[in-house]
Amino acid sequence: MVDLSLLRDFTIYINGKNLTKISLEYLTPVTIPSEQFTSGIGFNFRFVPTYAGQSPILNAVEVYYLLDPSRIPTALDDANAMNGIKTMYNVMKESWQGDPCVPTNFTWEGVNCSTEDPPRITSLNLSSSGLKGNMANSLANLTELEYLNLSHNELTGSVPEFLAKLENLKVL
Repeated sequence: MVDLSLLRDFTIYINGKNLTKISLEYLTPVTIPSEQFTSGIGFNFRFVPTYAGQSPILNAVEVYYLLDPSRIPTALDDANAMNGIKTMYNVMKESWQGDPCVPTNFTWEGVNCSTEDPPRITSLNLSSSGLKGNMANSLANLTELEYLNLSHNELTGSVPEFLAKLENLKVL
């Protein structure tokens, strides 16, 4: 006979709805796929013991959300240019991870992109970003750039000639 006081069985509720009953095994992770996470900003989790025995012990709960993979990534030259800028100036902005333009609600801070496929970088604002040294040559590869703000940094050297070749650049 099983000693109910030793069981770690509980029911998981999400926003008041019964998701599933779980029976934990010692040092064994559990994955619970669910489609109840398709909308909403927040979730309320409740873990209720099934028996009068031990309460649930949880070290962590991780929730993953699948992003729409159908969006085409940033044009390769633009993405490479941005990564070159990030590396050269050691940009440590939290949002500067992954693709600069996609998904659209997670574009890099200071970056605006076109809505075409593939997305192109049209605006770059790195004002007051602590940039030091010469202007990055990789800026020349942002051929759709219309707006570039590098003010309030410690850039040195002359203005590079490649900026004159950026045909769409309207504001420097």
